[in-house]
Amino acid sequence: MDIAFPLLGGLGLFLYGMEVLSRGIQRIAGNRLKGLLRTLTANRFVGVLSGTLSTAIVQSSSVTTVMVVGFVNAGLMALPQAISVILGAHIGTTITAQIIAFRIQNFALPMIAAGAFIHLFGRTDRAKDSGEVLFGFGILFFGLQLMGTAFDPLRDNAIFHKIFESFAAKPWLGFLAGMGVTILVQSSSITTGITIALALSSLITFEQAVPLILGENVGTTVTANLAALSGSHAAKQAARAHFIINGIGAILALILLNPFLRLVLFISPAQDAARQIANSHTLFNILNTILFFPLVALIATLSNMLIFGKKKMEELYYLEEASLQDPGTALDQVKTALKEMHGFAAEFLKHASEMIVKKQEKYSNFMTALSEKIDRYQSRISEFLEAIVEKKLSKEQSVLVPGFVRILHEIERIRDYDEKMKRVGIRLISEGRSFSSAEKRELKDYFADISDLMKKTREMIDSGNKKLGEEILGIYESLNAKKEELRNRSRKRYTSHRTEIAIANYYYDVISSLEEIAKKCRNIAVAMLE
Repeated sequence: MDIAFPLLGGLGLFLYGMEVLSRGIQRIAGNRLKGLLRTLTANRFVGVLSGTLSTAIVQSSSVTTVMVVGFVNAGLMALPQAISVILGAHIGTTITAQIIAFRIQNFALPMIAAGAFIHLFGRTDRAKDSGEVLFGFGILFFGLQLMGTAFDPLRDNAIFHKIFESFAAKPWLGFLAGMGVTILVQSSSITTGITIALALSSLITFEQAVPLILGENVGTTVTANLAALSGSHAAKQAARAHFIINGIGAILALILLNPFLRLVLFISPAQDAARQIANSHTLFNILNTILFFPLVALIATLSNMLIFGKKKMEELYYLEEASLQDPGTALDQVKTALKEMHGFAAEFLKHASEMIVKKQEKYSNFMTALSEKIDRYQSRISEFLEAIVEKKLSKEQSVLVPGFVRILHEIERIRDYDEKMKRVGIRLISEGRSFSSAEKRELKDYFADISDLMKKTREMIDSGNKKLGEEILGIYESLNAKKEELRNRSRKRYTSHRTEIAIANYYYDVISSLEEIAKKCRNIAVAMLE
C-alpha cells in the first residue's frame, strides 16, 4: 500500500493536470490553432510545422488529430496534407516529456496556488484560462512528484532491478512491455510519465528506458486504431497512418538501437537520464518524420488499403463522438451538416418547380426521400448540438450554438413550404388542371429567383461572409415586392375571367410558399450576422 496509493494518486493527478492544462490552452488558443492548421497546410513541409506548433501548444496530439480528421471529413483538407500535420503532431507531443525533464517538481505547489488564485479571482476569461493552465502544470508536476515518492521503496528491490536489467539485455522485452502497458492504460502520457518518474528516482537507466519509449510510441497507435473502429473513414485512415509511421519507425530504431542510443547520448547532457529519455522521445519522432516525409502519398495509399470492408459513407458519419473533444471542430462539423441539409431543401425546391411548372409526377418520390433525409438530419444535428452544449465552450462558441439551432429550424421550415408546393403539384396533376403559359413563365422566373437566394444562403452558411448576409437581406426585400406584383397580376387575370378560381388559389399558394422560403433565407442570414 505504501507504493500503490501514492503511485495511483500521483497517476491520477498527473492525468488530471494534463487534462486541465490542455483544456485551458485550447480555450486560449483553440480557434487560432484551428485557423493555423486550416491555412498553413499549403505544402507538406508547412503542414509538419503547423502540426508541431499546434500540438506543442495544446499539449495533446489527440486534439490536433481530431481537428485534422474533422477537416478531412469536411473536405477542407486532403489526406496527404493531414498526414503531414500528424507527422508534426508526433514531434509536438514530445514537448511534454521535455518540460517534465526540467525537474521543476519543487515548484509544483507554488504553481498550484498561483494558478488557483488567478483562475478564481481573474477578471477576464483569458486571465482565468491562464490561471487554469498554470494550475494544470502544477497538478501535473505534483502528480509526478508523488509517483517518484512511490518508487522510493523499490530502489533496493532486486526483482525490480532484474526486470529492468532484462530490458537492456533484451530490448524487445522492454519494447513489448512499453507497448503492452500503453495499450492497457489507453494513454501514452501515463507510460511516458511513469518512465521519466522512474528515471528521476534513479530506478531506471537511459538504456533501459529507450525500448520502453519505443514501445509506448507503438502502443499509442493501437489505442488510436481501437478508438477509430466506430469512426469515420477519415478517422480510420488517420489512425492507420499513425500506426504505419510509428510502427515501422520503432522497429527500425529497435534494429539500430545502439547507433540510436549513441546519437541521443551525443546530444544530451551526461548523468541526466530524465533529459536523455526526453531527448530520445523527441529525436525518434524527428527522425521518423524525416524518414516518412517523402513517403506521405504512399502512406495515404497504404492507410486506405488497411481499412477492411466498404468505405463508410453513412449520413453524417463525421458527427462522431471523437469530434466532441474539441468543441470548435464539432461546431465546424455541425456547419457542414447544416450546409448539406440546406442543399437537400434546395434540391426539394427544384423538384417542386419541375412538378408544378412541367407537371412531372415522377419527382414526387424524390421529394419524399429528401423530406425523410431532412428529418434524419434535423434529429441527428439536434442531438449533436446538445452534446456540444454539455462541453465547456468559449464565449465565441457559445454564441454560435443558438445561431445554429435557429438555422436548423429555418431549414426545416423551408422543407415544410416545399411540401406545401408538392401538394399543389399533386392536386394539379390529379385534377387535370394546369397553369397558363403566362403563369408558368412567372412561376418559373420566381422559382429561379428563390433558388438563387437559396444558393447564396448556403454559401453564407459555409463561409460566414457577412457581406453576403447583407446582400441576402437586400434580395429578400426586392423579392417581397415582386411577390406583390405577381399577386396583382393574378388578381387581374381572375377578375377579367382569364383564369379560374381554383388555378388562382393554387397560384397564390405557390407564390406565398416561395415568399415564406425567402423569409427563412433572410432569417438564416440574420442568425449568421448576429
